[in-house]
Amino acid sequence: MYLDHINISAPTDIIDQEKAFLIDIFDLIDGEKSSTAQAGYWLYHGDRALVHLTFSDRHAPLEKPRYLDHVAFRLTNFDGFIQKLVDRHLEHTVYLTPETGERQIFFHTPSGIRLEANFAQK
Repeated sequence: MYLDHINISAPTDIIDQEKAFLIDIFDLIDGEKSSTAQAGYWLYHGDRALVHLTFSDRHAPLEKPRYLDHVAFRLTNFDGFIQKLVDRHLEHTVYLTPETGERQIFFHTPSGIRLEANFAQK
């Protein structure tokens, strides 16, 4: 089993901000949508659809707490990625896992979604 894709569903102006952000930060490509897909965008990494952005005005604060904490991506080029975040003045936190040497970077999208970028040891 593997995670197929993530979906972010929000009003059009927020989705457009998320799209621009994710394309910029992760070098994703605005790709093809199926004829049955909801209005919005599919963002690709290479030939794989990874992020589905859909337009929706039906979102409001929930009465129940949300439990999904973050979405994580495995990347390469730690130094280049950090520089990209610094150049864009994006707040981020870096953690090192001593046992594995793996480095993690946590940061937020414009709408507040928490993301994690994982990098294998050097």
